[in-house]
Amino acid sequence: MQKSQGARLDKARRGGHPIDERGFSLVEAVVALTLFTITLLGISGLFLTGMGAAGIAQDSSIAANLARERLDAILQAPASLAGLDGTRSTARVPAGSGPTFTVLTCVDTSNASFTDVRVRVSWGEAMEGSKAGYSRQLETQVAATNSGGRASTCR
Repeated sequence: MQKSQGARLDKARRGGHPIDERGFSLVEAVVALTLFTITLLGISGLFLTGMGAAGIAQDSSIAANLARERLDAILQAPASLAGLDGTRSTARVPAGSGPTFTVLTCVDTSNASFTDVRVRVSWGEAMEGSKAGYSRQLETQVAATNSGGRASTCR
């Protein structure tokens, strides 16, 4: 009888649970919390990278649309191609709050059979001749409307 009473007292001192079922120690909890934090930091880095890539993709789509609009306008009036070489315009999309897009039109009329038209849209920190920033370029050839011309002055 004393043996069972002693076992009951021992069990009561341990919180009513056998020693191997008491729960987590403080060290185990700290290790688990550290691993959880490292995992969350890795996931948040991926999330931020994805958000940046989505922003660049959106700007790239806007630039492609601006270049298409410019090419469509040029193809509506091909007789005025020679005067467009080196023309530059800027646009903010969305208007007033978005990034500034620079639209550069290059026209090469040196070939008697066709005219090369290039429209390059750049944004971000891109400047002419700079590797920084981003750009999209669309090109097309238009049947020549004149006999002879000049090479494009823009690169």
